[in-house]
Amino acid sequence: MIWVVRVGYKNEKFDPLGRILKGDILDLGFLNLKSISSMPTYWIEGEISKIEIEKICKELLVDEIIQNYWLNEKNDWSLGFDWIVEVNFKLGVTDPVAESVKAGIETIGIFNVKNVKTGMTYLLKGNLSKNDVEIICKKCLANPIIHNYKIVKVLQ
Repeated sequence: MIWVVRVGYKNEKFDPLGRILKGDILDLGFLNLKSISSMPTYWIEGEISKIEIEKICKELLVDEIIQNYWLNEKNDWSLGFDWIVEVNFKLGVTDPVAESVKAGIETIGIFNVKNVKTGMTYLLKGNLSKNDVEIICKKCLANPIIHNYKIVKVLQ
């Protein structure tokens, strides 16, 4: 099974990457952007129980003082936003964070993880077209040489 773990900040003031990206995107002229949130995202593959994945989240991936986490697909983490952008490494690109996470998982006593991949999920709010979001991806959120990205319109 592959668990998808998304880590988000409880308050946007705790999201330094989101603040930096918002400034960069506004500087590009996309003045309709109201907010952007960054969510480190992990794809963890293996025979892992819900109890084990929660242990991984709480002991390794999440600072519960300033962050929340969500397991598997869409929950309330995308409410209030207009676009979801998911960025991850292309096949064959080294993912050193994933290697560190896998080692960390073994350090906390869980040994049945086959593979870990990392990426980012970005949530954008504002009156932006799909073309606008595509440009934002190429200029700010992803490097097309090493990253894949997927853009999804949030249905309210």
